[in-house]
Amino acid sequence: MNRIIEKSDRGLLETLQRGRKMSVDELAAALGVTATAVRQRLDRLIAAGAVFREEIRQTRGRPAFVYALTAAGQEFLGNNLTALAKVLWSEILQIEDKAILSQLLDRISRRLAEQWQLSLTGKTDHERLLSLARLLRDNQITAAVETPSDGELPVLKISGCPYPGISGPDQHQICDVEKTMFSQMLGRPVRLTECRCHSAEGCCTFAFATENTN
Repeated sequence: MNRIIEKSDRGLLETLQRGRKMSVDELAAALGVTATAVRQRLDRLIAAGAVFREEIRQTRGRPAFVYALTAAGQEFLGNNLTALAKVLWSEILQIEDKAILSQLLDRISRRLAEQWQLSLTGKTDHERLLSLARLLRDNQITAAVETPSDGELPVLKISGCPYPGISGPDQHQICDVEKTMFSQMLGRPVRLTECRCHSAEGCCTFAFATENTN
């Protein structure tokens, strides 16, 4: 789903979640705002894929419309999986067989890449890296592409931590998942050159791997 849903939209989505299709006037009355404000939010939410519009045929006058949540809209409201993710990740890391653990983490990386990769654009490495940074920012992850002054290839810098609670100074497995995921998305190997856990800037830095780099 396109990440242009704002926090202020949640009240409208929750109103629609109560189970019936509603008109603009009904939504305006329920939310205590103007019909114009409701239409603006609905236009954005339809574009984001969270709401759909249905025409109601009438015998006279202009057609009327009602609105309801899509499956993606329902998912947005119920998207509170942090606790579950922490438990699942903890259990995954308990796997004693290192070969099985490595295979599982690789499969997770590639499945994540498949979900994101369709949104990536660009033909050159630099264009695809810029597209990846935009995609991360669209998903509320602070990311930027920087070109070193020494003329080396551009690097991707991610500030903060997209995975709070499952990463840390002694937990770098999620960094390996990110590295594999980005490599799959960009179509060539990348390496983690600096980890936020040890970075003065608090950033993870990913760079394209050279031919002689593992």
